[in-house]
Amino acid sequence: MFAVVEINNKQHLVKEGNVLTIDGNYEENTLSFTKLLLIQHENNSVSIGQPYLDGGAIEAIVLESGKREKDIVFKFKRKTGYKLTKGHRQNSTTIKITKICEPKQSRQTSTTADTEAKNTKPKTEPKAKTETNAKTESKQKSVDNNTKEGNTNSETSENK
Repeated sequence: MFAVVEINNKQHLVKEGNVLTIDGNYEENTLSFTKLLLIQHENNSVSIGQPYLDGGAIEAIVLESGKREKDIVFKFKRKTGYKLTKGHRQNSTTIKITKICEPKQSRQTSTTADTEAKNTKPKTEPKAKTETNAKTESKQKSVDNNTKEGNTNSETSENK
């Protein structure tokens, strides 16, 4: 079973027992995220939210909270002697997914067999030729025959 959850405007694919690093500092020991976008149930059916699923949640525990390693920002312009070095440390929290709570009612459920059946389109037979289509095709054939013989005009070389 897996789910796609939105945390701080970023989407994460999660399974039970996964360890994630997310942006921001969270001081609580347990977290619950309710913005579920997609969930696959144990019977391989999939529920898709429009945009979110109601009633479902992801529960997690906080393993570590603090700042990440320093990112170095280096600016350089040639021939001028301009060099600038700065550092930046982003706040982050490491969490472990403990439980995926399924929504009570899902709006849209489907299995892989259902999606395969939807993807196969029935073959349609070509439309019968109408009188106007037949006339335009005969005109096109006569133009093609004239160009094959080397005549570019509708007049033949005998009439000249």
